[in-house]
Amino acid sequence: MWDPHGAHAEYAIAPATTTFTLPRNVSFEEGSTIPLAAMTAALALYQNLGVPLPWSPVPKGQSYPILIYGGASAVGAFALKLAKLSGLNPIITVAGNGIPFVESLDAADVIIDYRNSDVPSAVRAALGPHKLLHAFDAVIQHSSWAHILDVLDKDSGVAKLDVVGPPKEAKSWPPQDMASVKFSRTFVASAYGKPHTGRNAEEAAQDRDFAYVMYRYEEQKEVVSYCGTF
Repeated sequence: MWDPHGAHAEYAIAPATTTFTLPRNVSFEEGSTIPLAAMTAALALYQNLGVPLPWSPVPKGQSYPILIYGGASAVGAFALKLAKLSGLNPIITVAGNGIPFVESLDAADVIIDYRNSDVPSAVRAALGPHKLLHAFDAVIQHSSWAHILDVLDKDSGVAKLDVVGPPKEAKSWPPQDMASVKFSRTFVASAYGKPHTGRNAEEAAQDRDFAYVMYRYEEQKEVVSYCGTF
């Protein structure tokens, strides 16, 4: 009855790091997608993959390739939008039935249909002369992680792959023969400062502080309107 976090309470208490003000033109329904899906994408891109932040984007004319597998998923769609805000390019994504939705986001430079494509070959063609050092798997389906590992520049020693969860079909995770790739896992609990299998207590505390800053950034009218509405 007196639980401060009760779902049916007239008033609720939430950590300051996980709250933000919605602009007047953004509904609660639109804003409700930010704390889970958008923050998961933000943690993956900025905390785990370490790509440039949207308020300090890649300089114009400079390439910074990224592969986002599952661009039609909620998390993948937010990742595409944030990648565009950060000036990453080329932004390559893989999708299937949801390709029309991905096209409507106007964020990806290249959309690959996994249903009728050799995904690794299509990604290499999209990369051209560029090397792929950053990839985010927002779905872990249809051998997505295996396709990503096929195209990551493993010889660089700095390639990174972030996933939303370990693939069920993998015998071991991370793969034992991929020591040259930095693997990470994103789970939104760390935005609340809670450790999980992919983030220890110190890293979770850093994610909590990042979430506070990211939500302050997302309070801006144009950012919430862009990221909070599909």
